[in-house]
Amino acid sequence: MVSYGLGDAGTGLAATLLGFYLFVFFTGTAGLPAVIAGSLLMVIKLWDGINDPMIGWLSDHTQTRWGPRIPWMLAAALPLGISLAAMWWVPPGDVAQKTTYYIVMAILLMTAYTSVNLPYAALSTELTEDTSVRNRLNAARFTGSIVAGASGLIVTPLLLVNGASGYLAMDASPARSQPWPPFAAAGAWPLSPRRLGAPVAAVNPCPVNLRGSSATGVFSRFWGFTCCSGAPCS
Repeated sequence: MVSYGLGDAGTGLAATLLGFYLFVFFTGTAGLPAVIAGSLLMVIKLWDGINDPMIGWLSDHTQTRWGPRIPWMLAAALPLGISLAAMWWVPPGDVAQKTTYYIVMAILLMTAYTSVNLPYAALSTELTEDTSVRNRLNAARFTGSIVAGASGLIVTPLLLVNGASGYLAMDASPARSQPWPPFAAAGAWPLSPRRLGAPVAAVNPCPVNLRGSSATGVFSRFWGFTCCSGAPCS
């Protein structure tokens, strides 16, 4: 449970920092006009709409001795840390050159993010068929994400006291957080040759899954904590 929960610490911290600070960084430090900064955030969301189903389909159809999820998580963890750190660097050049750089970095970042986070999220359903164990795995996952995101919100303002140089110090924090996804992969590794096969086509209807999840105390406590914290959960 602990190793699986740690898997979302890196991506949870990344999502929190991007959500709270990226627009401010673009306008206040990189010197981009607000309309361009907002457009860059839109590019991230538009690419998500293409990237998410594409990576999901590729992950579902990946066949290895370790299952369809673990290879994606291990391969994308380091690129995720590097591309995330690169987002907080201000390249030389005019506005057009900076905009081009951030578009490329945003696409690389979100591709790596999805390649880690989407297979990781699907992993819990393939580790066990026991609904209660799946609920505990996902509770551990979201706990790791929320705790890491909240920690980032506490530490980052301390780094930004000195202005633009604080973003350079912040580069190291997300990049070093990306070793956490391999912890989740390592926790699942002993089960992989025997249990982590291709996704099963037969699934419960969505209303059945919702009723089963909402009936657990863990589900209620998680959503209550999420709503109170205001931290992103994916």
